[in-house]
Amino acid sequence: MAITFTPLSTIESDGGFHLEVAVDETLSGKLQVGTNAAVTIDTLGLNTTGKIVEIVPAVDPATRTFIVKVALSDKGLKSGLFARVRLPRGEREALLVPKGAIVERGQLTGLYAVDPQGLVTYRLVRTGKAYEGGIEILSGLSAGERIITAGLEKAIDGGQIAGGAAK
Repeated sequence: MAITFTPLSTIESDGGFHLEVAVDETLSGKLQVGTNAAVTIDTLGLNTTGKIVEIVPAVDPATRTFIVKVALSDKGLKSGLFARVRLPRGEREALLVPKGAIVERGQLTGLYAVDPQGLVTYRLVRTGKAYEGGIEILSGLSAGERIITAGLEKAIDGGQIAGGAAK
């Protein structure tokens, strides 16, 4: 016996899954079909890359989100799994230094910079976000300037690097 509009069975394939992601409206117009997205499915221990295949332009007025569909080609996926998706929001240049190069003196944050003549100076800097590759420097250092990244315990303000060689 069957009831109207009640599914009798569900058929699922072994591949060709896609995620439907509710994305904040602030990213509307910033995403494009064909863009790669990093996908993590913790239950399966899977880190993979998917591709945006569709962007639904309508924004849900209750949640202020819109739907982005991301295609996955990995085998062993199942319907209903929870996934995390990282979508690219754009690129920007940032000046990063290794975390070990940062020197805290009381409440001051700085690093040791080396000028072309090898003179070492303690330079106050304003730091930003911490990334896997280092710490962002917002002010106090320019791109291309040399800094000391190792042996900081021996560095002194006003010291001289032999031969002007420094990292």
